[in-house]
Amino acid sequence: MMAGSRPSGKVHTSTLGKERQLRYHHWIRLFAIVALLQSAYFRTPKMLCDTLSISRRTLQRDIALLRLYGVNIAGSPSRYRLVGPRW
Repeated sequence: MMAGSRPSGKVHTSTLGKERQLRYHHWIRLFAIVALLQSAYFRTPKMLCDTLSISRRTLQRDIALLRLYGVNIAGSPSRYRLVGPRW
């Protein structure tokens, strides 16, 4: 019997693996945003979106999530910067 196959012949696709992969990529993107903000005094949303290949709305959601996690990001929707110690 082939790996991943069921006796009925149907291939089992695990959604758990896909969910983990999506969460992994989301965390990588969050860390990338913090790293980009650390590398310069400020960044515009256009710079971040172009570098990460994401939409502006996704960036806004990620910035809000980082703020929720306690990362001090100051600024307006026109430019962002890290406040406080740079890790």
